[in-house]
Order: sequence, then C-alpha cells, then structure tokens
Amino acid sequence: MKKIFSIIVISVLLVSTGMACAAAETLQTSVTNGKASIAMPYTINGGTTGVFSRQQLPFEGFDGVQADVTLPVVSLGEKGDCPYVYFGFDWKNDVGNVEGGFQFIEDSNNPNYNKWTVFMRQGNDWRWSNNIVLEQGSTHHMKFYSVLISEKQVDMVIELDGKEVIRKSSTVTNFQSASVKAVTAIAMSKPFNGSNCISRSENSKITNLMVSTVAGGDQYADFAQFKLYKEWRSEIGANGMWFGTAECIPSYLHRASDGSISIYKETMKDNPFKVVGYYSGTLFNEPIENLQTGKMTHIIYAFLIPKEDGNLVALEKTDQLKELVAKAHKDGAKVYIALGGWSYQGKPLVTVFESVAASSEKRTLLIDNVRLLLKEYNLDGVELDWEHPSQNSIGNYEKLVVELKSALDQDGKDLTAALNGAWSTTAGPEVSKVMTDACLDSFSFINVMAYDMNNAEHSPLWFAEASINYWLNRGVPAEKIILGMPLYARPSWKQYRELVAENPAYAYKDYVATTPLESYYNGLNTLREKTIIAMSKAGGVMLFDVNEDTNDESSVVSMIYDFKWRMMDYSKEELKQYISVILNDRELVLLKEDGYGVPFIDANNRTLIPLRKPMEAIGAVVSYNANSRVVTVIKNDITVKVTIDENTIDINGKKVAMDTKAIIKDGRTYIPLRAIFDAFGYDVKWHGSSRTVLIS
Repeated sequence: MKKIFSIIVISVLLVSTGMACAAAETLQTSVTNGKASIAMPYTINGGTTGVFSRQQLPFEGFDGVQADVTLPVVSLGEKGDCPYVYFGFDWKNDVGNVEGGFQFIEDSNNPNYNKWTVFMRQGNDWRWSNNIVLEQGSTHHMKFYSVLISEKQVDMVIELDGKEVIRKSSTVTNFQSASVKAVTAIAMSKPFNGSNCISRSENSKITNLMVSTVAGGDQYADFAQFKLYKEWRSEIGANGMWFGTAECIPSYLHRASDGSISIYKETMKDNPFKVVGYYSGTLFNEPIENLQTGKMTHIIYAFLIPKEDGNLVALEKTDQLKELVAKAHKDGAKVYIALGGWSYQGKPLVTVFESVAASSEKRTLLIDNVRLLLKEYNLDGVELDWEHPSQNSIGNYEKLVVELKSALDQDGKDLTAALNGAWSTTAGPEVSKVMTDACLDSFSFINVMAYDMNNAEHSPLWFAEASINYWLNRGVPAEKIILGMPLYARPSWKQYRELVAENPAYAYKDYVATTPLESYYNGLNTLREKTIIAMSKAGGVMLFDVNEDTNDESSVVSMIYDFKWRMMDYSKEELKQYISVILNDRELVLLKEDGYGVPFIDANNRTLIPLRKPMEAIGAVVSYNANSRVVTVIKNDITVKVTIDENTIDINGKKVAMDTKAIIKDGRTYIPLRAIFDAFGYDVKWHGSSRTVLIS
C-alpha cells in the first residue's frame, strides 16, 4: 500500500487548490443586476482547477448520501491530471467542506496499474482506504454520512459495498445548514482555461442517488426530489461567479442515453469526418485497384436502375462490384449502392420513380429487390438518388423512404439520399423545399449535390457554404450533412484528371480556357477550402466522382485524407479559428505542433502570421535584432524592416503606416501578413468563409 499512497500524494498536491469549492452554473449566460455572466472557468467557483459536472442541493441540513457508482475508464493525456467521482457536504462560508468518493491512481512506471481507490478530504486533511484498488468500469455502492459521537464530536464515515473503509472526526459538528453534492471531475495539474484539458474520463455513472437530512434521521430519499441549488454572486471576482449546480464546461461533458457521463474535449477523432466517393462503375474504365479505399469512409457504387414495375435492371459489372466491396471492406470503408440517378439509356428516371412510389405493391417489390441485392453483394446500404421529387410526388417519395428505412433497419443497413444544394440559408430550389422532416429523419446522412448550378457558376465556394447552411436551417444535424464536390468541369465536361494531364498546374486552377468549350471546375485549393468549411460546419465531403481523380501528388482524395488527419486533434471550435495559407497556389502548412507558430486574427481584425517560415518560403533572408527589436527581411533589391509593437513598416528606407503591428507571442515573432507581402509585390486575398489567405 505504500506504493499506492506515494502516487496519490503527488496527485493530491496538484489538485488541492479548490476541488472542494462549490461550482458554478455555466449552462447559460445569466444577467444579475444588469451584468451578464460569462460561462468560463474563471467565473466559476473552483472552475480553474479542472473540468467537472456537479449537482448540488440547498443548504438545508443534509448529513448523508449514498449511490451506486460505475467508475469511468480513464486515459490521461497529461501527467498529474486526476479524475474523480465523489460526494461532499458544503457550508456557505466554505469552512469545513468535506468530500469523499473515488480517486484515480496513476502509476507511470506501470501502465497496466491504473486503478481507482477511495478517499476522504476535509481541508488539507486527506485520508485513503487501506489496500482498496478498484478496476476501471467496475460498479460499487458507496455510502458517505455523518455519525454523532458526542456533543463535541461528529465522525464522517465512508462505506464501500457495505463495509466501513474510512472514518475521521469532522472539523464541523453542526450539519443543520449543510448542502450535499455529487461530482464527476478531472482535476488538472495546471489551471484550466476552458480548452487545455486533454485527459479523458469516460462512462462514469451515478445511479440510485439518495440523501438523508438531519431532520429525517436515517431515512434516505431520492436526490431528484429536491430542488437544485445554484446562485450567481456578482460581487465575487472581477466578473461575478456562479456557485452550486454547474457544468464546467458543457463542451467537455458528454451525456449518454443511459445517464452515464464522459469528460473529454471532442475532436475530429470523436466525430469522424466522412469522406464519400461515388464510383461510377458503368461510365469509366478506372480499375478498382487504383481506387484509394483506405482514404475514404464510404464508397457509393453507381448506379442501380429501378424499373417501373418495381424490379431492377441487372447490374452490368457484377465482378467489379464484388472486387470493390472486398477491397473497401478490407480497408475499413463501407460500400453503398446508388439507386436511381438522373437518367438511364437517355431517359430521365424521375417518371420511373413516380410510378413505383405511387403503388404500394410496386414499392414493396422494389424494397424487397433492393434488400436481396444488398445481401447478395454484402453491401452496407443504399443511397436513394431520385432526381427529383416534386410537390405532387413528395408524398409518395416519403412513403418509399419511410418503408425502405424500416426494411433496411431490419437488416442492419443504412439509407442515405442525394439531395440538392441551395442558394442561401433560407432560399433553395423547389426540390429542396418539398423535402419532409420524416424523410430527413430517415436518412443516415444526406449527400448535398452542391454543383451543376450553371456553367460559369458550376460549383463556387459560396454555393457550398450556402447549401450547408440551408440544410442546417432545415434542422438536419451537422454530422448528417455531407458536402458534395465535383471532379469535372462545365460546360466542357472534362474530368479533373484529364485537365491535370494536360497541364499539372491546372490542378490548382478553377478555370481553363479549353476548346471547344471552356472548363469551370474546382481545383485542389478550392476543394481544400470546401473541406475546411465542411469540417467546421458539416459532417463530411462527397466526391462525384472518384473515378475522375488522379493517383499522384495532385490527388483530391489524398489531399482530403492528409488534411483530415492533420486536423484530427482539433475541436470544432479550433477548426473554426484555423487559418489556411496558400502561397503561389501551394498550401503553406503551419501547425501548432511544428513549433513555428500558427496564423491568427489580432484585435485589429488583421491576420498575423509567424515570421520565418513564410518569408523563407518566398526566398527571403530573415534576421532579428533583439536589442532594437527590429525584424529585417531581404529579398532581391527589397529590404523590409519591421519594429515589434510599432504601427509602421520600413520599405527600402521609406516608412509606411500599418493598421496593426508586429508582435512577439509565445516566443515567436508574428508579422502583419498583408503589409509584409504587399511590400514584396505579392497580391493578398482573404476568403472569410474558409478563413483562407491566398498569396500570389
């Protein structure tokens, strides 16, 4: 037990600065005496010590608490962080507060020895149970209560699974005004700033939570029958402070339907970004072996053609489909089949769908045939590509969708749909407006066809964002919106790979004056910008179609895959702040883990970038005089001098005013992007929707 005790003492020293304090309400902003509260750790009593969820009852004389506790599964991202599940009794003057429960034990020398033990704390007096080591994920009954020994002595007792394991004399003997609380927490080894906790505590669960009162004696009542205590105290601190029931902070706290709670910073790892590729088996002769299935999450095989009687047109390349499924499944990707499409043998399929969907018998036959085909080829789902239901046919479309969804659920298969884009958050084509909530609720996700608007405006950046915003406004969850992106040009219909074959530089353009028809399309940089928008606002991207991609350094699938994995440790909020830099058509990668610093927007709404890497990328020579705090950048016959914290820039001896200034942040020098690149004759553009700087 000595070994365990030494480990615990280290953790205790790191977290003994306030976990016992009452917490604050951060679920919504509140206004007291005309002053708004801010849902940040520093406005929460005890909030700077870590992340926690706490329920607390009023100061009305509680003296006992008991519950069944399932201990969380823990992954410590930083040495010294310490997860807890505990109960406590507080007094309004914060004198004598006592806590007891479960504490995680970390042994860095023995990774397999990461267990839980039982503790009690009152002030700086910490106690631990002897020789109790509990498994992660195990469930135990805990009872924590006061015992009156004499007029001058009250003991605090913890029982674990019916056996007394800790007892100590309380420094407070009057429980007439005591409050009781239940807490799930990660206490941190450093101050919590709202986003810097990287440890995880998952699937903690407190059930059968009961409390006793001084007035009620040994009788225990359901915790939920009491009113929760929470109080905003505007006189505390610079901004006021919350006390009582609290979540610090909600973005870290994830509640499951079974009542369990997990604490972690949600990143792209926790909300997988879908990369969907349409594979048109009948239109191209692209070998399956060239398909990058290991870099996509879903492949949609196109197309499965319905007949007016509810039967299906036989697939032309069954061996191809079998090969695709085998390769994709080996690489961990799902394979769906697209039912429908725009036309078959030159005839629009919309009339076929209308005929089938209008008949109960035909719908049933079509659904049965689809189910049999999915089973025969070991497919994971079907994408409904009816282009497009109208005001007159939407009722039958809904019947087909709901019935197909119900049938596929029985087989454990997914149902998705190809739906149109939109021109704004509220305005879209009729085919989008008629889509019902029942249909949208039935789809595992929707692939938004944000392309084919017209030739010159085939698939512009603004159309992508407007289409996402439209479906968000319709109530579709972000993770179910997949942004469709084209790999072909209009009106030439040239494939992306054909354009790149003509000239590798075309991979980075969006327009080429090809003959006899022009080519408006999306190059790598625009597709990257769309991917960034989808990462911050939606659930993935879809390529129509991957047959038209390249297999070299200009590959779109590879670009998305590489970017996705670079961003894997970013949260949605961090993604929204991420700034991309495109220099001479090539991405200049600036990541926090590389140590160069990352671009950011300063208080003057100007983009500042780390100095050295961008300047060296254009062939400039950089130096810094620490005494004068002057940065000197030389390229060819141009010399630029920038003084830290001054609003001017010196270009070949001539001072030019700036509307912001260079700074030193975290040991790195940051320079105003536009001012410095303007000085060297570069053109700078800013795309706010994707937070991308384009320098050429």
